[in-house]
Amino acid sequence: LYAEVFLQNDSIECFYSGYKIPVQAGTNILSWTAKYGIQTEHLYPRSLGSATMPSLSDLHHLVPAKATINTLRRNAPFLEIPDDQTKYWIHKDKVITKIPRIDISLYSESKLNAFEPIEHRKGDIARSMFYFYTIYRNEADKKSKTYFTSMLPDLCRWHRSDKVDSTEILRTLAIARVQSN
Repeated sequence: LYAEVFLQNDSIECFYSGYKIPVQAGTNILSWTAKYGIQTEHLYPRSLGSATMPSLSDLHHLVPAKATINTLRRNAPFLEIPDDQTKYWIHKDKVITKIPRIDISLYSESKLNAFEPIEHRKGDIARSMFYFYTIYRNEADKKSKTYFTSMLPDLCRWHRSDKVDSTEILRTLAIARVQSN
């Protein structure tokens, strides 16, 4: 996943926070990412429908995430959070509790039962969630009939406002090569 899909310009970037680590050629990437607290995150939570094969290992909804940031998200749905309701503001490997005064679009936001990703990742996440729910709807609906639909208005808005870019296209093509879909 990391070497074939997410390694860009000799670094790996965490999807939720923008935290980046350099990766030198020949590095054991799994050991390296573990050293820096990066883990593989299921955008569609395991406990809500992605715990069995093949959904468990489907690369179209797996991303690198800083473990401490992933803990803030847990299984929370992706939603737009009003700034005055945000409990945690997340950027790179930092978490703060006050509204940032500059570059607010570079921060993910978290509160109890909601997670709002960085602006430039919203469309990517929306399309991954659409993919997952299209392919694995039966498994997801067995766990919760409302989890995906609760996010749908925001996911649709994010899909429209954050257009597909070349990085997302290349990532999708790399995943297609690796897992043949």
